[in-house]
Amino acid sequence: LSLSVIPVLMLTGSQVQKHRVAALDAGADAYLSKDSSPDELMAIIARLVESTVSVQPLVAAEEATGRTTHRARILAVDDSPTFLAALCQRLAEAGFEVTGASSGGEALPLLERQPFDVAVTDVVMPEMDGFEFAKRARQWAVENHWQLGLLVLTGTERKDVLVQSLDAGADDYVNKSQDLDVIVAH
Repeated sequence: LSLSVIPVLMLTGSQVQKHRVAALDAGADAYLSKDSSPDELMAIIARLVESTVSVQPLVAAEEATGRTTHRARILAVDDSPTFLAALCQRLAEAGFEVTGASSGGEALPLLERQPFDVAVTDVVMPEMDGFEFAKRARQWAVENHWQLGLLVLTGTERKDVLVQSLDAGADDYVNKSQDLDVIVAH
């Protein structure tokens, strides 16, 4: 367990999508091309460092419960009922326990009532965008000493969206147009 909380950034020259999926499936927390800007690299490293919790509380929790593994619980947030249903179904097929929410406003109370390991959120949503949800979810996780992975889904692959996602507390972001298996790998 002690090494399982060390964040791993895969930095590579490969642009091949199957390599990205393989790296994430192998346990990498983030994947970045070597031709990415230094700002992008620093933003991802900062996010990985900030989202890492101390090993001691995790070890103590495992010793207290006697439980070393569990099915990861995922909170999926998207205002498109069609995309949300497809994402939830694919995540469930991959073995995750999934709860869907159609907005950040609906998702935050769910996060506060039950522990989730990962929250996946769309960027563009009415009432509360994914950046605001990520910011509030990260704040909740810090205040409650909870290890929460945050993945932002976006319709664009612009550098400013990545940086804004990381600044809001996300661990990574993925283009929604990617195959659902890529999102599951993240």
